[in-house]
Amino acid sequence: MTNEATKILDDIKKPPAIEAVFEIILEEEEDLSVDNLSITDNAFNSRFAKKGQLSRFQGIIEDNQLLSKQIPFGIMYSSTNETELTQFRLNGFSYNNLGDYPGGDEFIKNAIYVWDQYRNCRKKIIASRMGLRFINIIKIPKSAKLTEYFSVNMNFPDNIDKIGKISQFQYRYMFDFFDSKYESIVNFVQQPNDDEYKNFILDIDIIRKELPEDIHNDIIRECFKEMREVKNSVFCTHLTTKALEMYK
Repeated sequence: MTNEATKILDDIKKPPAIEAVFEIILEEEEDLSVDNLSITDNAFNSRFAKKGQLSRFQGIIEDNQLLSKQIPFGIMYSSTNETELTQFRLNGFSYNNLGDYPGGDEFIKNAIYVWDQYRNCRKKIIASRMGLRFINIIKIPKSAKLTEYFSVNMNFPDNIDKIGKISQFQYRYMFDFFDSKYESIVNFVQQPNDDEYKNFILDIDIIRKELPEDIHNDIIRECFKEMREVKNSVFCTHLTTKALEMYK
């Protein structure tokens, strides 16, 4: 299904992705501070002109009371128009493309550019996880049945339509692929309708936990290619031919 799905999506001219995220999680370094994650490269700072601090909560005990305290955890950089953003964290980095998806080649080129900047901030690179996430908004006519556009079986209580109508729902599942290093988390959500359409989110997260010790750019490109093919397979499994035709 993976190669078949990739061929199908090669014909897609208007992908419904509103956000694509690439992430690498690393083991934390004892002597790495948030200050080390500040970038001085002029080209990078021109491209990612907005900058903000990331924090995480940590429990501390004061006067025999457990308190929650915000601890600096990283830096978020974003472009002026906020179509690109990246997080440089003590435990890894992520790169987000928001809005129109530029295609896989351009996306991973941008992600690697950001990764190179982040990698230079660290002494050690020991990766524990790599992830690729696509959030898709899929609109179908308000009068359409769910099964016309989605290969998803939804079971609701009998006779529920006698007391009202379902306006929103959400389901989530996680599965491991046969003969694969990857696992996937899928969220399928119906959002509030607008005047003409029913709005659905198909959120696909592909995760690889087994990684080589030496994470260099060729490995990243190889993993991205595999994860994209797996994501394509999941995407095509959920949509009918009629739904895919909307994006050609």
